[in-house]
Amino acid sequence: MYQNHYFSFDWQKLLFLLGALLFSASVALAQQAVTGKVTDLKGEAMPGVTVRLKNSTSGVVTNASGIYSIGISDAKSVLSFSFLGYKTQEVALNGRTTLDVQLTEDRASLEDVVVIGYGEVKRKDLTGSVSSVNIKDLENLPVPRVDQMLQGRIAGAEITSTTGEPGAKTSIRIRGTRSISATNEPLFVVDGVMDAIDDLNQLNPSDVESIQVLKDASSTAIYGSRGSNGVVLITTKSGNSSGKNNFSFRADVGMSQIPRYLDLMNAQEFAELQNDRYYFASTANQTKPLEEYPYPNPAALGEGTNWTKEITRVAPYQNYTFSASGGDKTTKYYFSANFNDNQGIIINSGMQRYQGRFNLDKTLGKYVKGGLRLNYSYIDQAVNKADVGTNTLWYRSSLFLAPTMPAYKPDGSFNDWNSQWYSGTLFDSPLANSILQRKDELKKSLSSMIFAEVTPMKNLTIRSSLSFYDHNRFDDTFIPSTLPTRASKNTGAYAYKRAYRTGNVLNENTINYKKTWNKRHNFDALYGFTFQSLSFTNMTASGDGYFIDDIETNDLTAIPSKETLNATSLREEQQRISHLGRINYNYASKYYLTFTGRADAASNFAANHKWGFFPSAALKWNIKNESFLKKFKGINELSLRLSGGVSGNDAISKYQSLARLTSTSSGYIFDGQIPAAYYPSRIANEGLSWEKTTSYNLGLDLSILNNKVDFTLDLYSANTKDLLLTVQLPSHSGYTSRITNIGATSNRGVELTVNTDNISRPKFSWSTTFTFAHNKQMVDDIGGLDRISVYNNAWGAQYMMYGYVKDRPLNALWGMQYGGVWKSQQEIDQNKIDKRFASSAVSYYSPGRQRYIDQNQDGILDNNDLVYLGNADPKLYGGIQNSFSLYKVNFSFYLNYSLGGKIYNPIETFMGTGTYLSNQFRYMVNAWHPVRNPTSDYPRADSKDDIPNDRFVHNASFLRLKNATISYNFVLDKMTRNAVKSLTLSVSGNNLYLWKYYNGYDPEVSTESEGSTIRRMDNGAYPASRTVTFSAEVKF
Repeated sequence: MYQNHYFSFDWQKLLFLLGALLFSASVALAQQAVTGKVTDLKGEAMPGVTVRLKNSTSGVVTNASGIYSIGISDAKSVLSFSFLGYKTQEVALNGRTTLDVQLTEDRASLEDVVVIGYGEVKRKDLTGSVSSVNIKDLENLPVPRVDQMLQGRIAGAEITSTTGEPGAKTSIRIRGTRSISATNEPLFVVDGVMDAIDDLNQLNPSDVESIQVLKDASSTAIYGSRGSNGVVLITTKSGNSSGKNNFSFRADVGMSQIPRYLDLMNAQEFAELQNDRYYFASTANQTKPLEEYPYPNPAALGEGTNWTKEITRVAPYQNYTFSASGGDKTTKYYFSANFNDNQGIIINSGMQRYQGRFNLDKTLGKYVKGGLRLNYSYIDQAVNKADVGTNTLWYRSSLFLAPTMPAYKPDGSFNDWNSQWYSGTLFDSPLANSILQRKDELKKSLSSMIFAEVTPMKNLTIRSSLSFYDHNRFDDTFIPSTLPTRASKNTGAYAYKRAYRTGNVLNENTINYKKTWNKRHNFDALYGFTFQSLSFTNMTASGDGYFIDDIETNDLTAIPSKETLNATSLREEQQRISHLGRINYNYASKYYLTFTGRADAASNFAANHKWGFFPSAALKWNIKNESFLKKFKGINELSLRLSGGVSGNDAISKYQSLARLTSTSSGYIFDGQIPAAYYPSRIANEGLSWEKTTSYNLGLDLSILNNKVDFTLDLYSANTKDLLLTVQLPSHSGYTSRITNIGATSNRGVELTVNTDNISRPKFSWSTTFTFAHNKQMVDDIGGLDRISVYNNAWGAQYMMYGYVKDRPLNALWGMQYGGVWKSQQEIDQNKIDKRFASSAVSYYSPGRQRYIDQNQDGILDNNDLVYLGNADPKLYGGIQNSFSLYKVNFSFYLNYSLGGKIYNPIETFMGTGTYLSNQFRYMVNAWHPVRNPTSDYPRADSKDDIPNDRFVHNASFLRLKNATISYNFVLDKMTRNAVKSLTLSVSGNNLYLWKYYNGYDPEVSTESEGSTIRRMDNGAYPASRTVTFSAEVKF
């Protein structure tokens, strides 16, 4: 028995062990691990991606390096990879145990969070018109300014350059121009803070996480008086809660050069034109032999001096950025440091920027969290502009200067030029101006914000923030005594210093309550109170006439005569107080309603008009969520939006409502002396109030074909009233003018944005973004007047081109209609009329001189014959972005376009008429001549009229290859991955090619300031450069 029992026991044990082994083997097979790495199309690791077994609740999340490991029970399992903002991808294993995956961005993801004023919402819940910039499309684009990232990429935002100078501001118009006297620039809000920066140059584009542009009243009314021109919300990067640190270093190195030279006369052609001038100077000259002319042998002069080449160069570009980010469940941080060295293509111009940012988010407990935002910038800019006798840009003189003049004298010193205009005034060459003169602008800025959020109960959030902005700027201008014009007169050196400071303190407090009932009723209410205090301090000092150049601007008291030492100072303050509120409600994500309002008080206005209220309302119908549309699987989104509201504009000079006293040292003589006194120079205006814009917007959002194609269409109208205009007062009032609310303008337009995923495969993708905009802006009222000139008569006749005329476009151009040239004295005698412009009638009525059309045929040529010459604003504008990805290679190119606008080139009044002794556009080789070219319609060589006319107005349409970038993401082996997460090399080009009609450098410029209503006037703009950049970025 015992023996049998023993034997039986061993058998059972063996069976048990075999079963256990079989079971273990099956378990081991079931738990076989699959590993891999998840990256985006640029090859960069994606932490936080959810990896799941299809039809299972089993899943894992990728780590900070994008690595995952998941157990499977079937070698034929299907893995699902999902991440917010990216398309979910399902991949069958087919026996593989290693699987690397690249995820494709879902441009139309309705779950994306969009930043709005004082909050954020999911894209599917937007009721207003909000456009977003896809930052991922711009990551490899080495641009030094944030606003350059927006150009052509936002439907309805027209961005032009005032100059191509490094660091120069751009002019931004969102849905056109509304105001005549106040600013038309949008409000920039950085990390929720208004006026956090004075210039976008103070931000590093690499720090930007997202950009949203608010365009309609429903979106901008929360900013009240600051939102009438649109709002640009910039959110900077923050850390992550993965528990690991991430580091990045990027280096950009490139070269810039002038894209092209203007088609000007060479030395031979210029000499021949000057000989023609001599020919026309007197009847006696016309019979003299060529040997007695100013240039007896023009052909021997050849090409001569190209002054633009003399002052331009191939300029280096460098940009380096280091960043670190990380955190855990309670702390997140982001730090970056940037150095940008952007040298200008004009010698001795350029910019250097040192910038740093630190963002911190901290959870202090279950109910409290807070944060810190710090941004510091140090910008040293060499502007290096000089005066050419008419207060014009020194670069313009390189166009004017005679190509027959060498750059240097035989002794090696800089040449100078006695042009024989303005009574024989001596002029310095642009080369001497750019090398010897100096103008530096040093800007130091610190922007800081601290905030705290308390959640005392579910669904309720209380937030308070306090921000400070301190901007200090120091200008130094020095003109040495050795500059030829000063040396010839022995006037010594000139120095100028300016120091000013801008301060901004902003406190914002909000209470936000969100609640959902029965999974259908979604409610969101916001109330806020804000206080802002702005200050501005300015001090200047200048001195003229000291002879020790080494002192430069360091000691102005070294000037021998204190009478040439001047100083000024100014201090201004402004305060704003605001109450704001917003209510959002939607039922079952189908029917949306938004009410927004803000009450602002501004110290700019008189006591009875300090407060203004700016309300708005919006409706949205999400048709896609209706039962009758759910069966249409090809439609992913279909929504209609309707909004309307009022916004304001308080951006006028401070104290305009108050009377003003001005000092004077001229007047009556008392005791043999003229005492200093004060006189009333401005009358008080207690009725001065806000400009108000009432706008409406109708929008359509459509996404089809599994979000492969999405459209956003907006139709809008805006009417602005109570425009702040300067009106002339009768002389018996004792005052010259004052600002009052009398004008009105209107805007109408349409915007379209189309995003398409043309091809989306694991190894290859192609996507396209297209933007289109049309805007029509009109002057509806200018206080009962028919016309208001932009410039007074002191500016010269050529500036009569600009004026505001009722029922005409706001940026209309006005001038005479060119009628060719007088071909003969007989033609003059038959058509002679009374000409009442600047130039004398004698010079006007000569064969070969300009002829203008007497429009009303009253026998008088005057302002009544000015005609509408076109609109400086384009009819259509936008951009096209194409992005390609093939395995580890990414390629993108971007085109922006503008159709239908006009540009005025006032320098042609000098360089297209034979005026004075300046160089000319090459078309003047065909100037009228009684023997050589009697049928030409170009004026003869000694024409002097500078009357604005349609000959100087050009088609501003263009198509520009704005940039192109190709990058390669290196595949790293496992050992390298432990140290380096990704390595990307790229080559990019900016401003690569321009198709245009304009005879100047670039039709997308305006030499007026960025806040001016004047658009596209090229008064000798610093040309935009073409830049090629090589970049390397490593993440570890």
